[in-house]
Order: sequence, then C-alpha cells, then structure tokens
Amino acid sequence: MKARIKLLGTLPSHFPGRYPASGIEADLPANATVADMVATIGIPKARLGIVTVNGRLAKAMDPIPENAEVKLFQKIAGG
Repeated sequence: MKARIKLLGTLPSHFPGRYPASGIEADLPANATVADMVATIGIPKARLGIVTVNGRLAKAMDPIPENAEVKLFQKIAGG
C-alpha cells in the first residue's frame, strides 16, 4: 500500500537519508497503522508532536488508508 508522507518543521533533519521537499512515497504493509509507518520511516517518536492522515488528526493505532497523505509535525515547546 502506498502513502505520501510529509515531514514538517525540523523532522526532515531526522530522516535517515536525503529527504525530498515534496515528501516521500512509502510502501507500507496492508493495514499499517500510524505507529507502523513511523517505525518504517525511522523518525524518532520523541520528536513527533501531531500526525494527520488526509487532513485529520491521527493517533498511533489509527490505520492508514491506501494513497493517504500523512503529515508529521514536530513537537513544539515554549513559554
């Protein structure tokens, strides 16, 4: 199953390898979850803040549908 994954903020610097500005197309197993996808692309979970799948907030155990657009946002801190 294919999904387009976009890393935002500082997350591209944590991608193992060259990260294209248009995002990456990942080949995921059928019934893959958000957690499966994060493990597959190698982004440290500690760096993730919000994940959206097709424009909706997603949790770790949410499934990723075929041809989904997944966006990963960095954690934000401040005060």
